[in-house]
Amino acid sequence: MGYFKIKLRRSDILFSNYLRTKRRWVCEYCGRVGRDFTGTTIFCKIEVSHYFSRNHENTRYDEENCRVLCFTCHKKLGGHTRDENGEYDRWMKKLLGEQRYKLLCLRANTYKQKDEKLALLYVKQLIKQHDREKIQNPSSNGHYNGS
Repeated sequence: MGYFKIKLRRSDILFSNYLRTKRRWVCEYCGRVGRDFTGTTIFCKIEVSHYFSRNHENTRYDEENCRVLCFTCHKKLGGHTRDENGEYDRWMKKLLGEQRYKLLCLRANTYKQKDEKLALLYVKQLIKQHDREKIQNPSSNGHYNGS
């Protein structure tokens, strides 16, 4: 998986919290719940998995590239494999559909220079947009804590 090799930036931490909150702390693969409705009780560890690793700067903050998974599923699925026949690969193709999957692959293999200031602005904008949507739709019970 290799996620220990890459240093987490502030924008990575904010983006991870944003995605877990937006997707309600539920594993997208097996359905395990990570937190209760108050956001305090942890049932299982929920992580953000990058299908194409964070080394791919162009898809580092791409919501289609990132899945919210429990620790067990994250470890089981791993990440993108070169032969594209792994379980994660098959699941991503099914989840996105052929066209969106091809576009994700194209974005992942397109060079983008690292820019932490721009990444922080982008992630903070995502958080603001999500917060506005929660106000407009109070039935959403996501729990964001991204100060």
